[in-house]
Amino acid sequence: MNTLHQLNPTAAAYLRNKTSQFWVAAFIPGRHYGQDTSNIMERINFDFKALRELPIVELLQTLWHKVRYQRYQQATTHNAQYTPYCLLKFHAYQIEARQHQAQIASPTEGRIAENTPYGTRYHQVNLQTKSCTCYKYQQNDIPCTHALALILRLNYLFPLVFLPQFCSVQTWQNTYSSNFHPIIFGPHVPSPEPQTDSEEELACNASRTHIPRGRPKQERYRRGEARQHAPRAQEHLCSTCSQLGHNSRTCRTLHD
Repeated sequence: MNTLHQLNPTAAAYLRNKTSQFWVAAFIPGRHYGQDTSNIMERINFDFKALRELPIVELLQTLWHKVRYQRYQQATTHNAQYTPYCLLKFHAYQIEARQHQAQIASPTEGRIAENTPYGTRYHQVNLQTKSCTCYKYQQNDIPCTHALALILRLNYLFPLVFLPQFCSVQTWQNTYSSNFHPIIFGPHVPSPEPQTDSEEELACNASRTHIPRGRPKQERYRRGEARQHAPRAQEHLCSTCSQLGHNSRTCRTLHD
């Protein structure tokens, strides 16, 4: 923040007046599982933006084959106890954790000294509550480098037991083992009573879409973002009559 204040005092003052949970990843409420944004659906919309033009039945089938079936095959062929993402993250943290110094306060608590280019920083770790003052442990329950430094200092034989249950391959397989089930609501609820709605209102037709002219846009416009319009073609200026719209070869004005 001091560096930002030297570069742009106005921006630093603006961020100080805002709540930390709106611009600091460590203070975002809830768990975002390693994502840089608190809204994971934005990433899903980006991956599926080319599929949203399909009819509803084809859309569900494509989602099934593109995401669920593919990930289920990956989960069934993985032989380890935990997912590849969690294992890579855990081993990378473990290498960095060996460079920290841990002071044991209790079988579940300790203080970690981390050497940084700005000096030594201290963090409090509680393995029972799965918390650390760096707030990375609270993001997804995967032990951060400071928590792993305390785990290694306590000489645990199997540090992987501190990984959360959702990191296991069994949870991974169960997530993608079942198919989509339709959600029945509103006028589509089956009822023995005769329905007064017309068939057109109950029909599940393809979505009404249109193909815009020109090259497809790669990114959608966001709120408050200025649209950059293409520059207009330059009009010709006649060197004979000084009028726009034609040149001297096509000029119809009488001249000497």
